[in-house]
Amino acid sequence: MPVIPTHSDLETALLRAVDEVLFYVWDPIGINDDPTVRDEYYSYVPQVFEYLRADLPESEIREQIMKYLTHVGENLIGYPGNKEATIDRLLWIKDHLASSQYEGFKFGPTGTPY
Repeated sequence: MPVIPTHSDLETALLRAVDEVLFYVWDPIGINDDPTVRDEYYSYVPQVFEYLRADLPESEIREQIMKYLTHVGENLIGYPGNKEATIDRLLWIKDHLASSQYEGFKFGPTGTPY
């Protein structure tokens, strides 16, 4: 996944986490066990990332991401994906990164820090 160099370390970590969570948790077409299609959801990462970066209450961010993933799932892909778990994980990661004085935490396939 390309990383835009103008992002801070925190933003880069969040961007990578969005990519991981969309692929391993949301995964509406059930392909997360095939590394050859790792880029399948890349085109959805920037919009979700922008919603997470927005200076809005968590409830509004949650609502925006839900609307977006619902639109993508129903109108573009044809399958819903695991939206609630995806949003919960993304918001948890955002809060974790923001409160941890980011020190290069790495995230596993389900967005779990290690």
